[in-house]
Amino acid sequence: MIDAQQQQTVDTTPVSMKDENETKVITVSGVLADLDNGLDRKAIAKKYSLTTEEVRAMFQHPSLKGKRPKRALKKITFTLVDDTVQTSKVEDSVSENANEDNYNEFEILD
Repeated sequence: MIDAQQQQTVDTTPVSMKDENETKVITVSGVLADLDNGLDRKAIAKKYSLTTEEVRAMFQHPSLKGKRPKRALKKITFTLVDDTVQTSKVEDSVSENANEDNYNEFEILD
């Protein structure tokens, strides 16, 4: 009887530490995460030690086709204060009786 269960192992060695002649294992989810982190194709090629042609071939995969890097959120290290507008305190000049309804005078229209 043939045992159909095979144990699959995943190599977690970083790509840069592998031998150049070995086949690199790159996951689609890893590339999508790189795109979400703002890496463009040149940065992905550098990260995984790929040529431009290899990156082009990688992006022909249906899950990667047409995907663009998202803009990386950078931490803002300043606070912008608008000092061009003069602000002055305006006091309310509303009388106390302004909110009361005045029904003492009325006009009848025919």
